[in-house]
Amino acid sequence: MLHADKALLRQAAALWAPIEAMEPEQRALGEEESRLHTRIDAIEDGKAKAAPGELARLRERYAVVSRRERELDERSEALEKVVEAKLRELVDEAIRDRRAKELR
Repeated sequence: MLHADKALLRQAAALWAPIEAMEPEQRALGEEESRLHTRIDAIEDGKAKAAPGELARLRERYAVVSRRERELDERSEALEKVVEAKLRELVDEAIRDRRAKELR
C-alpha cells in the first residue's frame, strides 16, 4: 500500500488516460460484434431471412470489427505494460524523495 501526494496521483491518472480513452471504442466494438454475431447466427440457423447479399456484408463487417477490436486490445495491453513500468518508477522515485511512503 502507498500513501502519496496529489501530484503523484495526477501523474498516475495522466499515464492511464490514453488507455481509458480507448474504452468507449472498445465497448462500442464489442456491442457491434455481438449484434453482428447474433444476426449472422440467426440467418445461418434459418431463424431469420436475409436480403440478397446481406449475409456476406454482415460477415465482412464482422471481420472488420473483430480485427479492430483485436488491434485495440493489443494496443491497450502494450500500453498497460508501459504504464505499469512508468508507475513503478514514479512510485519508487516518490518514496526515495519522501513524497510518498509505503504503508505497512
